[in-house]
Parts: sequence; structure tokens; C-alpha cells
Amino acid sequence: MKPHVTSAARTLAHRGLLTAIFAVLFALTLVLPDWLEAFTGLDPDRDSGWVETAITLGFGLCAAGSAAATYLQWRRVRPAAN
Repeated sequence: MKPHVTSAARTLAHRGLLTAIFAVLFALTLVLPDWLEAFTGLDPDRDSGWVETAITLGFGLCAAGSAAATYLQWRRVRPAAN
């Protein structure tokens, strides 16, 4: 018999995946700040670095926010599983 996957559990999995994606992009931007320029061929800040800094902060904030939302969702789903 196939286990029933609830909507809350599916949302939790999606939020966890989104958190992982943002965390990887954050780490990638910290380690290789010029990946955006290499990937797109664009240089919007003309080597000043402010765009890379803004992108790194954005990915970091998105990862933290997504992690917080995932944790709160997990706390709501966990008691129902017990």
C-alpha cells in the first residue's frame, strides 16, 4: 500500500529544496563571485564588485528566510505525525 503524502509534507519538501538551492547559490557566490559574469557574459558593475555583493546578500537572506519557513512548517507537521 502506498503511503499518503499530505499537502503539508509536500510543502515542507519544496521549502527544503528551495532552501538548499539558495544555500548552494550563496556558497557559489561567496567562493566564485564572478560566476554571474562568466555565465551571462554581462558585467553590470564594471568590476567594482557591488553587484556580486548584493547578489551574495540576497541569496543569503533568501536561504535564511527559506530555512526559517521550512523549520516553522516542520514544527507544524511534526506533531501531527506523532
